[in-house]
Parts: sequence; structure tokens; C-alpha cells
Amino acid sequence: MYLHSGLIRSFIITDTGKEFTRQFYFNTNESRIGNLLVTDFRSVLTKEPSTRAFEVLEDSELHIFKQSTVTSFYAQNHAWERVGRLLAQMAYVQMDEYYCRLLTHTPKEHYLKLKNKMPKLCEEVSQYHLASFLGITPVTLSRIKQSCD
Repeated sequence: MYLHSGLIRSFIITDTGKEFTRQFYFNTNESRIGNLLVTDFRSVLTKEPSTRAFEVLEDSELHIFKQSTVTSFYAQNHAWERVGRLLAQMAYVQMDEYYCRLLTHTPKEHYLKLKNKMPKLCEEVSQYHLASFLGITPVTLSRIKQSCD
């Protein structure tokens, strides 16, 4: 799906029912980063069912493309293949940066970088979802926010 406007999150649910926010998708002029393609890219590549759920957090406008349509675009014109490759590269870079931050930064550093890079998320997403994305509890996030003020 291509996101024209709005805010969506993807998440996974453990066997015990605990949710972990995997990604936020948004498209705004205020943000430095826009995650415009709402998809489980792993599922697209492996053709296996998605392990993610998606939740619309605000009114959103989307264009939905079937996998067969995208494959047809690739076959018809090499420019579409290039677009697909560039999008895949951008997705990889974003994922790699996210996991490196989780491994090498404290939760406070991770939050401050997120606040600087994606202010829309810190302003509009619930503390529960934001904490889940950062890999911390809402109480820890509250403490971090208080220490930054």
C-alpha cells in the first residue's frame, strides 16, 4: 500500500498476547522521514503469510497494489524495477539504522534521536505504542521524557 496521508503502525503479537510495535508509517511535510510503503516486505519476498498486524492510528489515504500488479509493472518497464530496488534499499537502511540504535544506544539516546528525526511520532503516537517501538515500558518512557524537559 502507498500511504498518501495519515499514520499507521505495524506490530507483532507474542503467544502471550504482548504487542511490539515494529514500524510507523506516515507521510507529512513536517517529518524528515516518510515511510510511504505500508507492507510486510518479508512477506512480499517470501510469499509467506505476514506475521504483522496493521493499525490505522489516524484518518489515512492509501492506494492498494496487488503483488501481481507490482510484478507486472516490473516486467513492463525497467524504470519500475529501479524504483522497487531503490525502495528496498531505503527499507534496508532504515531497518539497519533502527537495529543498530537498539543495540548501541541507551533508551534515552534512542528516544532523543527518534524525537529529532521523527517529531510527528513523539507528538501524536500514544506513549504505549511509542514505548513498544523503543523496546521499553511506558513508565520508562515517561521517566525519560521527564528527564529531557
